[in-house]
Amino acid sequence: MIQATPSGNTVTAGSDPGSTAQERLLRSVVDSLEGRMCIVGDEGVIVGNNRRWTDFTTEMGWGVADSGVGANLFTLLGRVRGELGAPLSAAIRGILDGTAGAAALKGYLPLIGRGEDVIVRLHPVLGHDNGRAVITIIDISGAVRNEREMRRVTDEAQLLALVAQHTDNAVVITDAIGQIEWANAAFCRSSGYSHEELVGLRRSDLIDGPFVTSPTFVEFAETLASGRGGALQFPSQTKDGSFYWVHVETQPILEDGEAVRFVSVERDVTSQRVAEEQSRAAGARSQARAEQLAAEKEVLSAVLATIPQLVYWKDAKLRYTGVNPAFLAWRGLTGESSAIGRLESALDHSDELTVALGDLEPGVLRTGEPAEHHRVRLTSPDGSYRDLLLSVLPRTDEQGVVAGVIGIAVDVTPAVGAA
Repeated sequence: MIQATPSGNTVTAGSDPGSTAQERLLRSVVDSLEGRMCIVGDEGVIVGNNRRWTDFTTEMGWGVADSGVGANLFTLLGRVRGELGAPLSAAIRGILDGTAGAAALKGYLPLIGRGEDVIVRLHPVLGHDNGRAVITIIDISGAVRNEREMRRVTDEAQLLALVAQHTDNAVVITDAIGQIEWANAAFCRSSGYSHEELVGLRRSDLIDGPFVTSPTFVEFAETLASGRGGALQFPSQTKDGSFYWVHVETQPILEDGEAVRFVSVERDVTSQRVAEEQSRAAGARSQARAEQLAAEKEVLSAVLATIPQLVYWKDAKLRYTGVNPAFLAWRGLTGESSAIGRLESALDHSDELTVALGDLEPGVLRTGEPAEHHRVRLTSPDGSYRDLLLSVLPRTDEQGVVAGVIGIAVDVTPAVGAA
């Protein structure tokens, strides 16, 4: 018969050598068990325990003398903070009074400076004079943490799957060699394939053939193979053979540093690409038109510089914005700066044209109608004169709104003299 001593060691009545050896073996086995174990007798008095129980009671702050053999387990459980103490006491009492059998309870035990998730297993002791129940407390904190983490990861995965399934962007998951494992509804709509048709296909099989061998795509593939994410735009092919442009952002899923899957989020950018191409084409046309206008302006400037007619143009406020050399020479002005940006009244000196233009230009601006063939005698700075036929024409913008005037004067002095 096994009996517990106050030290927690077991001895056998009669203490024969064989029995003592068996008791030492039993003690070694009990001390090697993972759980913290104690044996209680009637009224919950502790009659035996293993070494892990001693360590445990120290962490609980109970002290060896208060929690070893001879202590009352119900008194100790009454000092346990939290919700585990009361149901554990009730379960032990059920075994002691014969109304309950083996049981297991899970809960949280607050230790000094930390806490543990534990499972407490209760078993009745049969055929022993003193021991009535065995209580084993096992730390399952690691398992609980793993379970919580697994639950968190599962919940997160379910949430991400739900988001991926219902987002407008196409989402594709491929394995390490690029074969499609899963695609959301948006990708199925864009590609024209059903989910069942897509699974097993390589994503690269749905890309315009020549583009797959392009340096841009090869570099993108090498980036992913190295375990890094990347982004790219490429032409994707639908089931019916048509193409659409997508912007793809791909991230690898790594295990031990190796890419085992790839998650790609794709956005249809066909309209954007078309708009960009149209913009580039429009830009090229504008550039060509600007170069053409520049060439025409150069030719026109050369013409204006050589023709004998007086030519000028003004803005809507009748400030000079351009003049030709004949205009400057006829009016005795030096350089374009003596006219450009100025009103007629701000020129260095006035003459007969000052009066004529003041009479004609406001009416042309107001009505948009030209004032043509008005004869003006212009006195030159040297005292000579010229007879001019002056025309003032409206100058319109792209919307047809009068934005200024253009003036042209032809020297008709010889013809007048001849008359």
